[in-house]
Amino acid sequence: MHKSLESTAKKIMKWLDDLFFPYVGCIACSAEEELDENHLCDKCAKILREKKIRETRMGDITVLSPYLYSGPAGALVRNLKFRRDGACVKPLADGLVYAFVNRDLRGKCDFIVPVPISKKRYQKRGFNQSELIANELGRIVGVPVRSKCIERIRHTKEQSKLKGRARRRNVMGAFKARDVDGAAILLVDDVYTTGATTYECTKALLEAGAKDVIVLCATISKEYQNMKSEQTA
Repeated sequence: MHKSLESTAKKIMKWLDDLFFPYVGCIACSAEEELDENHLCDKCAKILREKKIRETRMGDITVLSPYLYSGPAGALVRNLKFRRDGACVKPLADGLVYAFVNRDLRGKCDFIVPVPISKKRYQKRGFNQSELIANELGRIVGVPVRSKCIERIRHTKEQSKLKGRARRRNVMGAFKARDVDGAAILLVDDVYTTGATTYECTKALLEAGAKDVIVLCATISKEYQNMKSEQTA
């Protein structure tokens, strides 16, 4: 079977499976029990309510994240990306809304820009998870989202399969930005690990004329977070 036909067939089968056999468990842990309005069980919902803003820095750039990649938040990211579970977008975006309000970012950004994925990966997955999260954040806080301001100009290997220096080499020079001259930008991504992707995106935006970039990531890997954090009430 031709690859494009095979891909289309798989998407149709996935659609039919979701239609006739809807997923009924917690979207984070799969527990089959009473769920809240975000399709989360009590245990996962409680963990996600206990937000902690984790801050790290890349030179002069601030990176903020409300959740660690471990636990329910990381499961939401994985289920969104690999199981195409759109219900995961809202609770991840809610975490970014908390960070947005807590750090009073409304007057510090002109628009939101999601970290892009390559055209090849977009065709395979059917969506950009960071864009979905960014759109929901923008809808809630009333800040416009501009997805076309930055693009991934070459396909790269999946960062999750690489480590350390290989990650940095993999995305070096992979992004190009435009139409950002003089703008303060809120860059949104799903995961912050080594910071390689975030650094290259930020570099491209600044080189294109952006005056400032603040980064919001839905989750951050525990080993790369800064020791400085703020415990929420």
